[in-house]
Amino acid sequence: IAAILSSKSPFVNTMGSNTQRDLARLSFKKGDSDLLTVYNAYTAWRKIKNTPGANEYSFCRKNFLSPQTLLNIEDIKTQLLVSIVDAGLLKLDAEEQASLRRARVTGRQRQFFTVPERVDLNSGNDLIVNSVITWSFYPKLLIREGKGWRNVANNQTVTLHPTSVNKQSESPPKWLSFYHIMQARSKFYNAHETSAVEDIAVALLCGDPDFKMYSGIISIDNNRIRFAVRDWKQMLAFKTFCTRIRDILSDVIRNPQKNLSHRQREWLEIWQQVFSRSGNDRR
Repeated sequence: IAAILSSKSPFVNTMGSNTQRDLARLSFKKGDSDLLTVYNAYTAWRKIKNTPGANEYSFCRKNFLSPQTLLNIEDIKTQLLVSIVDAGLLKLDAEEQASLRRARVTGRQRQFFTVPERVDLNSGNDLIVNSVITWSFYPKLLIREGKGWRNVANNQTVTLHPTSVNKQSESPPKWLSFYHIMQARSKFYNAHETSAVEDIAVALLCGDPDFKMYSGIISIDNNRIRFAVRDWKQMLAFKTFCTRIRDILSDVIRNPQKNLSHRQREWLEIWQQVFSRSGNDRR
């Protein structure tokens, strides 16, 4: 996702065929997220590149994709992986390090580096990926109001960019994170790179929460965002969960090479269970 944000869109704007181009983009739709949609197109391209006899250029032409931009995303991703390894956030064995070095060599016979499965746990979990995106972008967050959207940071009314996969959604989500806002020729403000996120992720990860036990309200950043909780037991449980998860994240960022304690691993297992269930189960 970071590499995608550091590059231009791989979907090309060609003259004519707007409907076909939009349908091609929507065919990669994933997780009610513009970023995951691009990621889905990128992973499909990587699969084509790694398939003997597959025609990369035919695939890109059919799906209105730029092979050069996709290669650029791959290069940036590899550079970021090297930085993560150097910082100690990702530990690789000797064979994996050699594979990463080979991936840094560009050319026709380039090889792709695959992140080890032992650490690539949640790439297929759209809820967790979108939650982390929202945590990273906050306070760039939109809330659904009627048929429109409001920027929670400044109460500005915004619309979604016409190419967003969330623009014509039949059941739009309550919350959307976004990467940036630009003013269109129509003078409307369009949000770009939006991703759906659920209540629990906003309450758990975003801003500075204040847990008001008696009123049953979770207030984030001085009432910028408010959530009502059924009873004090649920409030206490959520406050404890929120505090523990944030403490773990803080510890990992401060000292990435330190191993997690048994208790910290148990809290992360609870996180994994909560974010692997359906919306109704979480409630």
